Amino acid sequence: MKLLLSSLLLASLCALSSWSVSSTGTLVVTQTRDVSVMEGETVNISCCWEGQSDRVKFNWLKNQTAVTNE
Repeated sequence: MKLLLSSLLLASLCALSSWSVSSTGTLVVTQTRDVSVMEGETVNISCCWEGQSDRVKFNWLKNQTAVTNE
């Protein structure tokens, strides 16, 4: 069975107004592109950001459901 991880989305729990961002006023977020794997295989996903922020928190979602760290 092929699992498509296309619906893994970065979801921020912080309101944009509560973020401290860089002097340019931007916070650039990069996340892993869509990935297909076979069931039982390992997949690595990542999220990176550029810019200064004191308060960043995120969750991964699959089909609008939080993915837990198991």
